[in-house]
Amino acid sequence: MADVESGHIDAIVSWHPDRLYRQPAELEDLIIIVEEHKTEIATVKAGDLDLSHPHGPARGPDARSHRQVRGRAQAGTHLSQGPGAGGRGDDSQLRRPFGYTRLLDGEGPRRKILGEILNEDDARHVERWGDRALESEKLYSLVLDAHENGVKTTTGGEFTYQAMRALLRSARMPKTS
Repeated sequence: MADVESGHIDAIVSWHPDRLYRQPAELEDLIIIVEEHKTEIATVKAGDLDLSHPHGPARGPDARSHRQVRGRAQAGTHLSQGPGAGGRGDDSQLRRPFGYTRLLDGEGPRRKILGEILNEDDARHVERWGDRALESEKLYSLVLDAHENGVKTTTGGEFTYQAMRALLRSARMPKTS
């Protein structure tokens, strides 16, 4: 993205559209940058992408089905095992952003999100990691710090390099002050 913004490149080629972004916020950033810099996007599997299309870059049920089958194959599960199979379970849509506690109404997978409040403990870790990253400390040492302090991701797993990078680049970074 930095090369697009600096004018070094004017086109992006990707295997599939889902390789360009992981979260809706990343797609929004991509759309803004591509539109500002008149950048063309082409993919091997879906052809040229027009991010100005009202339905976004997804190519209908065929693209969704392909992504689901591929994702389940990678997870070692099959579509017949249901919507939560191989994924984060039925609560994947309700997973809280790191640094916040999610307020929910109701029970089970169909409960409603009422809002979020700051999680002071998580926010202190994020603030400390952010300060250290701004001082040019390597992300790997921040991941080790999370492991040493027993800090888990919102899914309960260990922090990885990718998870730490995504957290520190997130627009939803919590602040304690």
